[in-house]
Amino acid sequence: MNTNGVEKLNNKEEKTNLFKTYNWIDNSFSVIFDEAIKEFWEIGIDNKLIEVSDKQGFFYSGSEYFVTRIALAKEHQFIVRLSKEAVQVLLDMTISYNQNFVFENITELEARILTAFSNFIYEKFSQKMLSDSEITEEHGEYYLTYLLKDLGEIPVKVVITIPKACLNPEEVKAPYERYNIEDFPNVRTSADFYIGSTSLPLNDVKNIEKEDIIVLENSNINNMTMYFEGEKIGFKVSPDPALIISFDNEEGNKAMGKSNNIWDNIMVDISAEFEGVKIPLGEIKQISEGLVVDMGSLYDNKVYLKVENKVIAEGELVIINDRYGVKVDKLTDDKNPPPPIPEEEEEKIAPPEEEEEENIEENNEEEFSEEENTNDEEFDYKDFDVDDENI
Repeated sequence: MNTNGVEKLNNKEEKTNLFKTYNWIDNSFSVIFDEAIKEFWEIGIDNKLIEVSDKQGFFYSGSEYFVTRIALAKEHQFIVRLSKEAVQVLLDMTISYNQNFVFENITELEARILTAFSNFIYEKFSQKMLSDSEITEEHGEYYLTYLLKDLGEIPVKVVITIPKACLNPEEVKAPYERYNIEDFPNVRTSADFYIGSTSLPLNDVKNIEKEDIIVLENSNINNMTMYFEGEKIGFKVSPDPALIISFDNEEGNKAMGKSNNIWDNIMVDISAEFEGVKIPLGEIKQISEGLVVDMGSLYDNKVYLKVENKVIAEGELVIINDRYGVKVDKLTDDKNPPPPIPEEEEEKIAPPEEEEEENIEENNEEEFSEEENTNDEEFDYKDFDVDDENI
C-alpha cells in the first residue's frame, strides 16, 4: 500500500496545527512573559517569541542553560531554561554583575535568584494552563523560545517547556472575514486531463490527415483522469450527448493496409489529453469528492494527440459508441507542407548551384567570343603540322 499521500497529508496537518498553536501560545503567554520580567526584575527588557516547536528546535541548540524543573501532576514537568547569555544580561541589569558569567562559579545567591525567577514565570503561565485535575493523557511537549535583547551576534534566549497535556490551544480567528468562501468555486485554475489512448501502425500515424477520426480504444466516456498539483485523480464524468457522432466502418482509425516494410508495421501508442485547461475550483472540489462531474467547460478546449509526449496533432473531442475519439483539425508543423513561394520571391531564392552554372555558361560564352575574335585576326595554317598522306 502506498502511504506517501497519507504521510504528506499528516505532515501538512501537523504543520497547520503547530502554526495555529503558535498563534494561540503567542497571544496567551508572550504578554505574560513580558509582565513576569518587569515585575520580577523591576525593569523592562525587549523580548520576542521566535519559535514554538514540539521538539528541541533549531534555536534551542548551541547554548548552555541554567535549568529549573517544576514538577506537575501525572509526572509532567514545567521547565525553564535560561541561557548563559540571558543570565549575564539579567544579573548585569539588576545587581551590577560586571564580570563574565561562568556557570562553574555561580554563587548560591545567584542560583536562588534565578530559580525564584523561573518559579515566578511558572506562576504567571499557570493562569493559562489546565489545572491538575484537567491534565489530559496527551504526550509530548511544546518548546517556547524567547529572544531577549542581543549581545552583539550572540542570541540571548529563554526556553520554556510546557507539557502538551497541560494546554488546551484554541484556534485564533481573524477579527473580520477577509473573503467569502462561496466565491472560490468560480475561481479558475489550470489542470491537465487524460482522456485515453490507442495503438496504430507507424505507417498509419505518418499518414494522419485533417478530418480523420482517431478512436481511443483505451477510453471510457464515463471516466477521465485529472493531473493537478502533481496529483493524479481518476473521476466519473457525465458525457455530453452533443459530442456523439455517427460512425460506420469507413470512419474511425483508418487501416492503410499492411506495408511490406516491417518498420511501418510497428505499433505506436497514441494518447489524447487536454493540457492547461482553465477549470473552476468548484469542479475540482467535486472531482476530489468523487462526485460525477459535468465537464461542459472542458469540451471547448483542444485535444492534443501525443506520441512519447510529443504533440503530433490537435483536434476536437467526439464520442463514438462507448469510446472517446478525436477529430483531427490540425497537424504539427512537420506534417504540414511548406507554404507556396510567390513567383517574385522564387527568382530571388534561386538555388546556388543553378546560379553558379549560369555564371559558368556566361563566362564560357565570353571566352568563346574572345577566342573567335582572336582566331579571325591571327589564324595561320603554318601553326599546324600537316600529314602528307592525308592530303
